Amino acid sequence: MTRRYERTAIHEAAHAVVALAEARPFHEVVIERTEVSHGGLWGFTSRWGDDELVRVGIAGFMAHRMCITRWDPRLFEHARDDLGKVADFFRERPNPRLLRWNVEATHRCLLRQWNAVKALAYVLLKFRRVTYANAKNLAEAANRFPEKRSPEGRVDGWDPLVKHIEFRIRWPGGIEEAIATALASTTPKSPSGSSSGSDSPKL
Repeated sequence: MTRRYERTAIHEAAHAVVALAEARPFHEVVIERTEVSHGGLWGFTSRWGDDELVRVGIAGFMAHRMCITRWDPRLFEHARDDLGKVADFFRERPNPRLLRWNVEATHRCLLRQWNAVKALAYVLLKFRRVTYANAKNLAEAANRFPEKRSPEGRVDGWDPLVKHIEFRIRWPGGIEEAIATALASTTPKSPSGSSSGSDSPKL
């Protein structure tokens, strides 16, 4: 089994476990490579306007980070869609303190439920999909196990995640939008107010 599949299983298991902790149902959790993703939490819906969407949304990214020893820029690309939805939530409801609180609350939840995350990830690796009912039973059984597991990685803080989401809140189109806006604001203007034309180099 490749390490990529192991990380995908941890990622999707974390989404499911936090959804269970929030008492939000879903149809099934899946790891299955398609043209657009490697898995997903199918059938999940959150209550409108509730920040449970944030906690479930960032859980996969955070669990993946908790399994490795350092920050890797590829983590953000792998969770681009999840973090984009979180940014959309806070763009409509600006609240920096609430963003950081949700990150810290999700970290605490994952630490408490790490047995469940690992158990569900293991079953996902074997069967590729787990229904809501089976995931719920599995998580409850794993959390009753007396030996509490801990993540393999070490995280000194979540500032890179918070700053990334804050960046996505400001620039929904990502770095491309930020660069395009910066270039537009520094384009030389002719005395008439329009961009200089004939003397501009052709690219």
